[in-house]
Amino acid sequence: MIEFPAIAPGEPLSVSASLYTTFLRCPGQALANVQGHYGPDSRASFSGMLAHRIFARHLTSGVISSDDFSSACREEIGQAMNPKLGSLQMRPSELRGVIAEVGELYQRFQLRSADGCVGVEQELIFDVGSGITLRGRIDAVFDDPRGVRLVDWKTGSLGAANDQLDFYALLWGLDRGELPAAVEAVSVSSGERYE
Repeated sequence: MIEFPAIAPGEPLSVSASLYTTFLRCPGQALANVQGHYGPDSRASFSGMLAHRIFARHLTSGVISSDDFSSACREEIGQAMNPKLGSLQMRPSELRGVIAEVGELYQRFQLRSADGCVGVEQELIFDVGSGITLRGRIDAVFDDPRGVRLVDWKTGSLGAANDQLDFYALLWGLDRGELPAAVEAVSVSSGERYE
């Protein structure tokens, strides 16, 4: 088991994979995020979030037909994404474009096998102590012949995914008592994989 160093008392702090990777890239930006200052929402982040919700829906409920796809997207937006839609001030014609983009990603996503999927959007939380909590959300968990495989879907390029994957592996190990057999990032748009 990992022993964390003693930490001076302070305000409670929740460290996510994205906060961790932001800190590695730019500590000042990470501090701003901790203080509640984020950059503006973007169409790309909205599209990516919607795609993730559609991928999760596919893995939990099955294939979404092309006839039902637009309705499924609108349901996902209505359930969890309306505030972001409002902040983007997106017109209906722009939303149709986003749904079309997500539809193209979904067609590529369906080429991947869902066999062995045992969990979707798995929330992991580990209390380090002294008010520090590590948290992460794993997009998909697969039970493979060699063991548990964690998957992080990307809708764009993979970028430098290794730090984020390391964070997920650590958090899984702390929460479950054993490391996963594999942790991978998969770009649905390009087919790239990083393990």
